[in-house]
Amino acid sequence: MRAFNFKQGKVAWDSGTLLHWYVEVDWDDPRHDALAQLVTDSNQALLDAGFPVTPVEHRWLHITVD
Repeated sequence: MRAFNFKQGKVAWDSGTLLHWYVEVDWDDPRHDALAQLVTDSNQALLDAGFPVTPVEHRWLHITVD
């Protein structure tokens, strides 16, 4: 495995590399209340089903788009 070399989007990307976007949510924005509830309910469903997961606080949650 090669070391990760972080590049910003305004720098040219080398051929054969991947672009990842890390999307964060402003949880204080009431427009995201439904998403917060979905995440909470989904985490609880996984726990109730016995999956060995440890849900993170909403503030640490992000979406990785590859």
